[in-house]
Amino acid sequence: ALDIQVNQNLSDVKAAELAMKFARMDVEKFLGAELTEEIFQRLGLREPERIDVTKLPPNLGIGEIFLDETEESPLSGLPPSSEKRTLPFADPPPLQLPPIPEIPAPKPEPAEKESSEKLLRPTTVVIDYSEYADEELLGDGEAQQKIRQAEDEWLVAKTDLGLAEADLVGTQRLFEKGFVTKKELENDEVRVEKAKVQVKATDTARKLFQIYEFPKTAEELVSKYEEALLNLDKTQKEAISKLAQAEAKFKSAQGRYRIEQSDLKELQEQLAKTKIYARKPGLVTYGGNSERHYYGEEQIREGATVRQRQVIITIPDMNAMGVRVKIHESYIKKVKKDMRARIRVESFPDRPIQGKVTKIAILPDSANRWMNPNLKVYKTTIKIEGVHKWLKPGMTAKVEILVDELEDVVYVPIQAVFAEEEEQVCYVHKGSLQRRAVRTGEYNDEYIQILDGLEIGEKVALKAPTNQKGQTEDTLSTPSAEDKGESGTSS
Repeated sequence: ALDIQVNQNLSDVKAAELAMKFARMDVEKFLGAELTEEIFQRLGLREPERIDVTKLPPNLGIGEIFLDETEESPLSGLPPSSEKRTLPFADPPPLQLPPIPEIPAPKPEPAEKESSEKLLRPTTVVIDYSEYADEELLGDGEAQQKIRQAEDEWLVAKTDLGLAEADLVGTQRLFEKGFVTKKELENDEVRVEKAKVQVKATDTARKLFQIYEFPKTAEELVSKYEEALLNLDKTQKEAISKLAQAEAKFKSAQGRYRIEQSDLKELQEQLAKTKIYARKPGLVTYGGNSERHYYGEEQIREGATVRQRQVIITIPDMNAMGVRVKIHESYIKKVKKDMRARIRVESFPDRPIQGKVTKIAILPDSANRWMNPNLKVYKTTIKIEGVHKWLKPGMTAKVEILVDELEDVVYVPIQAVFAEEEEQVCYVHKGSLQRRAVRTGEYNDEYIQILDGLEIGEKVALKAPTNQKGQTEDTLSTPSAEDKGESGTSS
């Protein structure tokens, strides 16, 4: 890009020089070389000093920013842009980057400033170009030729007028003597009038060119030359400015290259640290034991993005395993630490495991609060007793926590107790179904304790009658529950 900018500067300056040269040639072509030089001296117009636009002036202060004079450029070993290569993947030498100084803005030299001021026309100089509209003052140019042509046309018109008037005088004499007709006399009179009109037209054209067209064209051409001078000076200064910018970008690119070399070395060091060694033998699992996940966090896999301090892999202790369960808020008050528990793994239902409660969460789990805000469950940890080699992390299990042990009690299946009219009732088989209020105690997911209302051995219905609601015990009459398989026995 720096080389391209140098070539572009040469091209722009060359075009500006040609435009200035052609503008001067247009003025000389119209006014003549001598008169052109005289007018330019009166106006104070002179060509600007030429500047070498292929290198920066020394006063700009743009030097080697990232490299010392004795240090080899890091770009010197790179192939040209026409070749396609890759840098060798090797450790670069140690880098010590000096601080990057600020690049001062380019300041024009005093000589250039004075040169620019000299290009401007003095405000007190005003030239009346109509004073040069004289064939004697003009040099050999287009204006002189046009003035001569206008003068010649005017003289020819005057000569034609004199001839026409002489012919008219002769025709009048002949007409008085009867040698010519009246028609011929009239023709000579018309000829004289046409000659007079032609004299006026050529005289007017000559004066119009001298008074209006000549000064307008002359000032316009001189103004274009003056504009070309200023444009050349501006083009040279713009070329220096663009070259300074290209130099700054080149130095910045060198600095970025050095920084990327340092980054490459750091990445190579990081690459050497991507091998992870286990501290002990065991089963490797992805992630940690925490169930907390960040929003948008990827699953641990090859190519995934990980965050700082994120657990990537773990080696669980197979000798100390447990089960995490979530207990509803209606049951959590019954669960206490060190309670016994029975565990059945779904993959091995015929191998029951014993355990005990080791940890109960104080606050409800908020993992699914957005999906179901009314659901309140508490995380509870059940420690598995003993070592079971067939257990694997992540298996699903069913846990029964033994919250109480009741001896010598009356109990029925939990589906035999119904809530009706703010009381709990059972339907007992006594030839027919009899409604009986009961008082209940502890329960689990299968049975419920009966404190009062039933006797041992009585048969109860597992389904409430649907067509006899509101009748008394004496009017209740249903088919035998035993025939339908809908009865249970209190124990």
